[in-house]
Amino acid sequence: NKAPEEELQKLGFTSGVASRIVRYRQSGGSFKRKNDLLRIYGIDTALFYQLYSYIRLPEAPAERIKRPLLVNRMKESGKPPEEISEFDLNAADSSLLISVKGIGPVFAKRIIKYRNILGGFTDMRQLYEVYGIDSAIIQSLTGVSYISDSASLKKLNLNKINENELSSHPYITKRAAKAIVTYRFQHGSFNAVEDIRNIHALDEETIDKLLPYLSITD
Repeated sequence: NKAPEEELQKLGFTSGVASRIVRYRQSGGSFKRKNDLLRIYGIDTALFYQLYSYIRLPEAPAERIKRPLLVNRMKESGKPPEEISEFDLNAADSSLLISVKGIGPVFAKRIIKYRNILGGFTDMRQLYEVYGIDSAIIQSLTGVSYISDSASLKKLNLNKINENELSSHPYITKRAAKAIVTYRFQHGSFNAVEDIRNIHALDEETIDKLLPYLSITD
């Protein structure tokens, strides 16, 4: 969470991976346990295990505890909030979302709809992309939900998907979708999802957000 890019490269990380680690931190991300580092695209797992004992982070996440969930209906009735375990944001249905302070049927529907279009959440900050959601609601959700490390995301196969399907993803404009398909036509199949960086219609920030949703095989 603190090592500069130059130090990360001295440890053995490639310049690209070191840069992605730094950009991830600059965008507000942080590593809470050792295995979180494997979320960074391109990490050499062999190097990761060589450095494992030197990473000053816990080996496992702290046990999830029960926190008070402020239920709208309970607040109105004056009853004390009940205690429940945190829930997986990618698995929550509308009834569970509605139970969170500040979320009604409309916002619950919007969150689920955006989650489906996106292909699943990878970061709590993506909630800011849901129309009408404010920081107070996101804070409430952050206090009672989490995103599982093993979240099953809907992937876009760069070597098969068509232009219309690509442009339906929130992070891909029609112009970028056309550029991706054109690149594939001109250069052949993508050899790695990182090849998407050759598409100039996508900026670096968008690419970093998009990478978890890309694949080159079924």
